[in-house]
Amino acid sequence: MFREALMIGIGAAIGALVRFVTLAIFGEELFPVAVLDMTACFLMGYLAPGPFGGAGMLGGFSTYSAFVGLAFTELGSHQVLYVVGIVLACMFCWLGGDQLRNVLDLREKMAHFVLTHGPWAHPETNPRVNPDFRATEDAADDENAVGGKNGGNR
Repeated sequence: MFREALMIGIGAAIGALVRFVTLAIFGEELFPVAVLDMTACFLMGYLAPGPFGGAGMLGGFSTYSAFVGLAFTELGSHQVLYVVGIVLACMFCWLGGDQLRNVLDLREKMAHFVLTHGPWAHPETNPRVNPDFRATEDAADDENAVGGKNGGNR
């Protein structure tokens, strides 16, 4: 428990330092703060980090209290719309990052399948070229089947 809290604290310090430098470069105004928060939410969805990277670094990098404070000091009557808009935009950024991670993971799995099962795959492991090759699960089932290896019906 203490170790995890320490790691989150170190990550938050790193994230806050990066936020400080970023806002020093781009200015502490409404738009840069909103972009910073949306970037943090997108990275949280895309990377799906653990406590050090998530609650720590990205939590320290984002600055929700700052955009609420800026909205109430700079916007006047539009402050509630701005706050609701930023919260919704950050939510959609997180969902977009999460979906992008899922799509890229699916593409990686499909590419692996195509490379290992296409006609260009290694002849020994290609089921089309070598019908006796079975996945490791099938091989374990064959060994446990009645009659020994390849004793079951195909």
